Amino acid sequence: MTFTALHRYLGDRPGPLTDDMIERAISQGLRETDDLDWKSELPPLGTIPNSDFPKDIAAMANSGGGTLVFGVTEHQKAAVGRKDTRELSENYERGLRSAVVTAISPPIFGLDVVQLGEPGNQCVVVGSRRASTART
Repeated sequence: MTFTALHRYLGDRPGPLTDDMIERAISQGLRETDDLDWKSELPPLGTIPNSDFPKDIAAMANSGGGTLVFGVTEHQKAAVGRKDTRELSENYERGLRSAVVTAISPPIFGLDVVQLGEPGNQCVVVGSRRASTART
């Protein structure tokens, strides 16, 4: 991911996502928008296709793309803290990618998935691009 909603709202130039960006978003109390969503936890692997994840990705893809950040707690839509998502396994990442192909019509391809942070303080950032009208 070289330019995301997080870059835009923090006023950063295009470049890799960093853990510092997450920390600054929290310290600034950055609020959710149509293309930026805070999620405290990743859905359990077996429930990804039936969770809000495909719906969130479809909605963002329909409105020009967006960024979901798992591992950030929010209060009244403002980022307020972190909650460790644990290590992102290859199997889990495949589950995320599979859900946006199988649970969304037309399927969403090219999902960006990045893990940031140190063990005990990790988050997962998922970016979607614009798509033709997608639905779950």
